[in-house]
Amino acid sequence: MMFKKEAILSLDIGTVNLKTLVITVDGRTLWLRRKNILKVKSPITLWQKILNEILKIPSQLRANIRAITITAHGPSYVVKTFDGKTTLEPYYKPIYERMLKYSLNFYETKLLSTIHSFGIEKIDWIMGLKEYVAYKFTNVVSYSKFELRTNVLKKHLGKLYSKVFKKENTYKEPVGCVRKSLSKKLGFRKEVYVIVAPTDAIC
Repeated sequence: MMFKKEAILSLDIGTVNLKTLVITVDGRTLWLRRKNILKVKSPITLWQKILNEILKIPSQLRANIRAITITAHGPSYVVKTFDGKTTLEPYYKPIYERMLKYSLNFYETKLLSTIHSFGIEKIDWIMGLKEYVAYKFTNVVSYSKFELRTNVLKKHLGKLYSKVFKKENTYKEPVGCVRKSLSKKLGFRKEVYVIVAPTDAIC
């Protein structure tokens, strides 16, 4: 059970801004800041900017954070290739027309389009942007069962199937807790749960 003095940190990754919001459990805003990330192309750079923005939150507020929610603008994917490069593929890149013939939703179509643009044989792993940020916090790899359907995509993913579908996240349960070493660095005093939420509209 959470108490009124405890807070929730909401991270919203938009197409232009990273919004960092701290609210009480009853909805009172304690902190709100926007950071322009329009020119950020690297997921590693984005992650560092997220950490920097969290560290700008006053320490007494950070000490009371008990949960982090992550929202984003759409189906962007983070791709790691076998040569060790990690790349952010934003949602607004074109979708290959031949992908549209399958009965797939926007997230699934974007996933296959991203894989196609790299070549499946070159990809080590691929994660949604929200899941990537959650992974950096927790070391837990997950996917959204509401965005990606395993039974539909299995035949399209080949050897990547087991590297995409790890732990289901359902928005209702935490993916995991912030790693202890990172939690200490960020000034969190208790376990902080990480939740991957749907879209930026509900941030």
